[in-house]
Amino acid sequence: MLTNKTTFVFIRHGQGTHNIDYEKYGEHAYFDESNINAKLTEVGRNQAIGVCNSGKLGKIDDYDYIFCSPLSRCINTLMLAFPESQQNKVYLDDRLMEPQGDCACNKRQEYDELITTLPDSWDFSGVGQTNPFNYLKEGYQLGLSGNSIFLKRVKEWGDEILEKYRGSRILVCSHHDFIRGWFQVFQEGKLVSPKNCEILYAECF
Repeated sequence: MLTNKTTFVFIRHGQGTHNIDYEKYGEHAYFDESNINAKLTEVGRNQAIGVCNSGKLGKIDDYDYIFCSPLSRCINTLMLAFPESQQNKVYLDDRLMEPQGDCACNKRQEYDELITTLPDSWDFSGVGQTNPFNYLKEGYQLGLSGNSIFLKRVKEWGDEILEKYRGSRILVCSHHDFIRGWFQVFQEGKLVSPKNCEILYAECF
């Protein structure tokens, strides 16, 4: 039976090196070059493997579409938490990244590097050939509100998904602020604060 209900399943990435360093050094950790495109810690990898072992994400056939942030910590979380995704189509999209584009931890790999290191079945049409790290940095320098730029991006992505794939079941691997922003925009301002590798569910009609 056809339905207008679109189901979203969000998973936040596992613990990253920047998360640990933030606890020690505060926001400076986000700008430290040692955390460029922050990777999962051993704890983060184990968190993702734990999700896999729990079966909480179900089976690949439970999803019509899978989307993922192109930052390494999300890609690796998805691969560990849902290994089936490596043999199926996953849509990488720059819009699923965090809002702090000028932070080292949010600088993704370059386009050419991504397409040569990730599965051939994955879709890179949502990844810009120009790294958005610099674009977002310029936006802040122009005096634009970081939050307004970010929520506009979240809404653009969400509206596009609902227009193209309404009635589908969609898995999204992203970040704390993106997931929080999505719920704010599409779930009547609901405030969420997902922990590392936490799974959240939502429906849109």
